[in-house]
Amino acid sequence: MKTKTLSYLLLLGFAVLSSCVNGDEHMAISYTLKSGTNYNTGGTVNVQQIEGGVKITIKLEGGIEGEFHPAHLHFGAWDGEGEMAAMLNSVDGTTGLSVTELKVLSDNSSMNFDRFLTFDGSIRIHPNDGDLRKEIMAYTNIGINTP
Repeated sequence: MKTKTLSYLLLLGFAVLSSCVNGDEHMAISYTLKSGTNYNTGGTVNVQQIEGGVKITIKLEGGIEGEFHPAHLHFGAWDGEGEMAAMLNSVDGTTGLSVTELKVLSDNSSMNFDRFLTFDGSIRIHPNDGDLRKEIMAYTNIGINTP
């Protein structure tokens, strides 16, 4: 009886270990959005590993209803002059949501979850593409720029 029980426990342990390494688990990290000058905004940026890239979900609080706010991944910290690394899908000011699957940056280099964790960059959200396109409505540093 002990042999049967031991065999069963070993089989069960193997099944549990197999389910932990089957690739269904996705790595993820969250960042807090900070308010830009002249705005009362906040929210989160969630980054999840996907096959061959990352899925970036922005949840902005304090967006302008009916507006779409451009969102970008930039090289360098939020307060620097870093060039745009990637255009993200605009944030819907009514719902506060933006979801982007990102695999390639503007310099044609690939982006994956491991690179994102060590990336010298920031995410910036702007009020619009017009006269306020240089203002930062909300931002967060990412990768090596996080405290």
